[in-house]
Amino acid sequence: MSDDEAPNPAVIRVVRQDDPVSAVTDHDAATRMQAYPVVRIGAPLFGHAVDLDGRRWQVHALFDDTPQDARTTLAHRLRERLLDTHRPSPGRPADRRRPNPRP
Repeated sequence: MSDDEAPNPAVIRVVRQDDPVSAVTDHDAATRMQAYPVVRIGAPLFGHAVDLDGRRWQVHALFDDTPQDARTTLAHRLRERLLDTHRPSPGRPADRRRPNPRP
């Protein structure tokens, strides 16, 4: 197709159905169209949330493309927190416990 030719228009046929489910669906679609006039299409994002105080949660990271990537990010974050709790601070003596030696 050259630049001079117009593309064929897409034909969408809407058929009215007079049943209760269609009425509710149409009403819901109209309500959402008014509430969200601009629809953005994109890939889903996955992440994890952090418990703030036992009653509230906050989204901490929401940038992974797959659920597995979100789990990996969370595992990495938890490992970092674990290391931070076991690293001695500059004013605190190092932990003198040694791991059990392997036989």
